[in-house]
Amino acid sequence: MRHALKLGVLLLSLASGDVAAEPIVFGQTLPYSGPTSGWSAIGKVQAAYFKMINATGGVRGRQLQQLSLDDAYTPSKTVEQTRRLVESDKVLFMFGSLGDTNQAAVQKYLNSKKVPQIFIFAGGHPVE
Repeated sequence: MRHALKLGVLLLSLASGDVAAEPIVFGQTLPYSGPTSGWSAIGKVQAAYFKMINATGGVRGRQLQQLSLDDAYTPSKTVEQTRRLVESDKVLFMFGSLGDTNQAAVQKYLNSKKVPQIFIFAGGHPVE
């Protein structure tokens, strides 16, 4: 519940202002291919949830646009896809990506670009 509240506050803060017509675009990397592709269900369920939110008016009139790319659970691919999401797709934040090693591989990059990395699905220890 606490995480849902934090997400709600984040989305409300992003939705405030005069840019209500623009969608809130955020990114994610998941293994849609390879031996751990079963975890891609996370992104599929989240996409359905955000579709439901958008169907009911979005967040303060702004639509949520989740861009979820395949990283095949390979850190080098995670780096490649994350760079694409940040530099080409201009995501505001990364949401719900998978893997401690994968997310550690992009942590410094995302911090340097000031792109928040929230609700990571990982079992390892955080990188200092």
